[in-house]
Amino acid sequence: MAKKDEADDLNFCKAFIAQRKKLGISRSKLAEGICTESTIAKIESGDRLPEWYLRSILLSRLGLPCEMYEEYVQPEAYNIWKKQKILISKIENNDIKDFDIYISELKDEFESNKIIMQCLYDIEARVYILKKKDNELISRTYKHAASCLIDIEKYLNNYDIPLSIQEQYVLISYIRYSTDLSVEKKKIVLKRIYEIENSKEIDIINKAKIIPYLTFSLYMIIPEDERKDLNKARQLKDMLIKSLELLGRAGRAYYILELLDCMCEVKKILNNSDISKFVELRNALEDSYELYEIEYNMLIHPYIYNESYVYSIGDVIKRRRQTLNMTKKELAADICDEKTITRIENSRTNIQRPIMRELFKRLGMSTEFMRGDVVATDAIYNEKIARIEETIDQIKEINYLNSKVDSSNPINRQTMLRLYAIFSYKNEKISKDRYVDLLEKALEQTIEKEYAIKENNFLSRYEMICIYNLACALKNQDNVYYEYLQNFYCMMQYDEACTELSIYALVVFFIASLYGDNAEYEESNNLADRLATYDLRKNRLYEVHKCIYNNIWNKKAAGKTLDDNDKRNLKNSLILANFLGDKEDAMVIKEFLRENLK
Repeated sequence: MAKKDEADDLNFCKAFIAQRKKLGISRSKLAEGICTESTIAKIESGDRLPEWYLRSILLSRLGLPCEMYEEYVQPEAYNIWKKQKILISKIENNDIKDFDIYISELKDEFESNKIIMQCLYDIEARVYILKKKDNELISRTYKHAASCLIDIEKYLNNYDIPLSIQEQYVLISYIRYSTDLSVEKKKIVLKRIYEIENSKEIDIINKAKIIPYLTFSLYMIIPEDERKDLNKARQLKDMLIKSLELLGRAGRAYYILELLDCMCEVKKILNNSDISKFVELRNALEDSYELYEIEYNMLIHPYIYNESYVYSIGDVIKRRRQTLNMTKKELAADICDEKTITRIENSRTNIQRPIMRELFKRLGMSTEFMRGDVVATDAIYNEKIARIEETIDQIKEINYLNSKVDSSNPINRQTMLRLYAIFSYKNEKISKDRYVDLLEKALEQTIEKEYAIKENNFLSRYEMICIYNLACALKNQDNVYYEYLQNFYCMMQYDEACTELSIYALVVFFIASLYGDNAEYEESNNLADRLATYDLRKNRLYEVHKCIYNNIWNKKAAGKTLDDNDKRNLKNSLILANFLGDKEDAMVIKEFLRENLK
């Protein structure tokens, strides 16, 4: 069964309020164009749980990544999300033959939902660009998209309305393609937006989603002869460097080839012939897309909308209940009647917030759906955990964080115990047996081991990370955690919504590596190829260099001779590792290169 400890009723509401006040944004300003001020008040008081599309916009307006929260949604919202995914899939697969009919039907259906309408107009404009329609139509469509949530004239006069990533993207696109605005006006507006966004203290992924596109759009509207002005060229160079650095830190590929082309042009204008590293990176990326047969075309990758998955809250409750071998009657006891559980699990009713909280607590899951490593009002603690590797005394930092977060929350206990185990073992302060013991204790803060490793279960991201750490600790040994991850990978093939992207990548690459270590080279290569393909389609670069290296290592381990293509791909792998700041992998690849280029 799930552990009995209950997470305190912290955090979405309190974190939401804390961030809004930290930025000095009033409720009325935050609500502008998307909802009423009273809606914000109800969200902050906990009386209303906003649906995923409203929550995403609000979080983004506050500079918080939507990926921080699990997207468990009510039946109606889940159906909306599925239809949006179909639309995105059509454009990604270049299935635009009957696109006009399909999007027209969606517009009629969601006419009253301004957030979804903005997405529909944006996708429609992309299709018009793909079909090479005239700029007037594209401009008009993007204007419709921006106007769904933004008073454009008001915004361009004072720029004091907080905008989400989605809103910024369509606004920048409107400005770029606008036939209403002069070139001078476009430059002034985009430079001002750049200054605002660059100065914001927001999550690195959010910045990577918008700064590179903003930089590229500004570059494209500046006339070619004006770009040759040395002062302008220097300004553009600084913006381009910033954008590329963001993409490297975020592990994303948004407009990266376009930015690299722009950088080479600017460098030539400045008579700086040292463009080799940008050319090398561009070639490495192009080779990687070609290697995995992926088309690079930012128009067909609406990354603003498909970064995270959405789950039906009824499905989550049902699968977690079954994971814990819990009957409906046991789950419902003292919370609601058994028939209510049946209706929730069959997506026949919306779940009320108080009931949802109690059910999630009983199931051993976060009632706030937070994806951060710890559940806390202030996002700074999750930021500190993300940077803990960089600290001199990691155990001291863990103890400090442990004193700051709510230790009555089982998820927080799980994370802090897991981190303590990892860094104690890494710094040779505990034995391997003790390390495994601590990791198992961390896992069992929220779920008993026997339920955690059963097939076709439903685990939180925190539990999945514990199991991954345990499988790594017992690598090359027969262990139940590795067997679980193998079964979990099989489940992922027909159930994408069983976990998030980062967990998917961890599991797949771990299994691929173990197959290689066990001389099962073909299986290892297939998994690595699948992961790299998946990553590139999602505009992610995190695992691509690892997958390239994995397959070349397998070839060498199998006793085969590396050819020129292998050596070229290996060099590309090193270039990508350096771009991403992956020093550990870069050292390994560099040594492998040195040994095999003799």
